[in-house]
Amino acid sequence: MHPIWERADGRRLLLNPHLGTAKEFKALSEVNHSFRHHLFEAKRSTRVTNERQLAILSQRFPRVRCVTLDRLNLSGRDLGADLPQGVREVALTDCHSNDARWAESLRTVSLQRLTFSGLGLYRSSVCAEVIEHLRHVGTLRHLEFRMSVHNHDVSIMRSWMEGIARLSSLQTLALPTGNYYSGYSEWQPVCAGVPQLQYLIVPANNADVDCPEHLLTLMGFSQLRALDLSKTTPSKQVLEAIAQLPRLQALSVRVDSKASAHKILTRCTSLEVLHLNMHDIGTFSDADELIRSLASLPNLRDLVVGGQIFGPDEVRALRDIRSLRSLSVRIDESCMDDPELAQQLNGYLNSGRRAGHPMDLSGIVPLG
Repeated sequence: MHPIWERADGRRLLLNPHLGTAKEFKALSEVNHSFRHHLFEAKRSTRVTNERQLAILSQRFPRVRCVTLDRLNLSGRDLGADLPQGVREVALTDCHSNDARWAESLRTVSLQRLTFSGLGLYRSSVCAEVIEHLRHVGTLRHLEFRMSVHNHDVSIMRSWMEGIARLSSLQTLALPTGNYYSGYSEWQPVCAGVPQLQYLIVPANNADVDCPEHLLTLMGFSQLRALDLSKTTPSKQVLEAIAQLPRLQALSVRVDSKASAHKILTRCTSLEVLHLNMHDIGTFSDADELIRSLASLPNLRDLVVGGQIFGPDEVRALRDIRSLRSLSVRIDESCMDDPELAQQLNGYLNSGRRAGHPMDLSGIVPLG
């Protein structure tokens, strides 16, 4: 149970006064969850686990928008006919196929988001052909790979990376995790070939743990509006490159110093959603400069700060940032000794209201 402090103007502050629940708090405030948020568990969504369910899907759920196909054989299927015409998001989880007909049929639906989970289709001999067919799905905006790629998969990876670079409608790309030795440099021409790419999710590549400068090969795309580096440890050069992205609106990043944080906050003035991981800095006594930098961002609406503990005065200062709609921070026990803060927090603790995740990218990641 986490308290919510909701102000009269509708702005919401999400706080955690319990210093002993760090694990629970980390799960709550993990911004990567919201960056990768999908609607498969929301209303008008369903999961299909066998061919019989798929055959009646469009008749039984004509208005469903989000479909997860779980461990299905897609060989020879006219998937465009199987899916409801209103479908916008499809996740393929551990599916397999020996042909690409199902991908070709997707041009008949207005698909906006496609997620590959598992290596079944990735290692298929027709994967490159599948990606090529996606070129004809003119509404496709979001492509995500939720899988771990290793050295022996690199040759397969290269074959369909060229196809991704030709997806002219693509705006969001989530790279696969793994241990492929070529690292992020393999993805640079892909990103460069998609000029309208606005949202990039960069997971940790085990091969780059000791060479975070490889991330620089993915920077420099001035059109980027959202960048998730939450699973990496960027070097000073990468942090400097981030500060050169003037149109950045959403950012999840681990900083190595207050100076790095200040530079990003003073240069990336378009930020609306920010997750600042400050665990590497150590607890500092004076957060005034940080708060002033945050307050200078005119459009900042969702903020998560990890690795620091804020006292009553700092919480009030954060609360007074006029543009903020939600806030997630760890607070000092002394906040509970403050009558005003304690009254607000306890009121929500006793009301039984449960906190949702504070972050929301719906206004930033374009889904059509």
